[in-house]
Amino acid sequence: MKVIGRARYGDEPEAAVQFATLMGHFGQVTNVVSFLFSLFGFSFVMHSFGIKRVLRLFPALLLLAALGSTFVQGNLWILFGAIATLKAMTYSMNEPAKELMYVPTTDAIKFKAKTWIDVLGMRAMKAMGSAITHTGRNDPALLVRYGSVPTILISLALLGISVLIGKQFEDLMSSGEVVGHEDRSSDEDERSHEVNEGVLLELDLIEKVAAPQQLRKDNG
Repeated sequence: MKVIGRARYGDEPEAAVQFATLMGHFGQVTNVVSFLFSLFGFSFVMHSFGIKRVLRLFPALLLLAALGSTFVQGNLWILFGAIATLKAMTYSMNEPAKELMYVPTTDAIKFKAKTWIDVLGMRAMKAMGSAITHTGRNDPALLVRYGSVPTILISLALLGISVLIGKQFEDLMSSGEVVGHEDRSSDEDERSHEVNEGVLLELDLIEKVAAPQQLRKDNG
């Protein structure tokens, strides 16, 4: 959208002001929609459709936006609405739904998964998007025509993954199984048991020492 916006306003002296105004409105729309959906929409959508279907909404919206930008090439305001909606849904729906996926996992599994997703996966996708945008920066029409192809492919892959993950999440929640719990070794269980016994012995010792003192205080 930024490349198309810059190309639309041209190189006139007031172009920078117009582009800055456009991006300002973009931020306002994104944040207002995200705030309103977080406040009123997320709970309703979650209770109405369930987590399994909510996970599919964002990749479905992403796929529709990519197809729409392909058929309606160069329309700045359609891109404006589509990207603002996607960003708002990312913050107010997709991210909260994604965080719920960590409920049936141990802290160790959550830490490892978030490291791969938030650091490696997210940065890799942003780097790929920046490379595509940089390649087509001088030809917005070419960027829209061919830049949508990776987005469509990623949307289809993400939609398929969300279907599988949603089903696995419901199975785990219904069975009560915790991912990563079975990876704890017997040595870890034994050490944990020893620590718990040590704590109980210390508490018992404290009670035995404190009991005569409390008794003398009461009698005095």
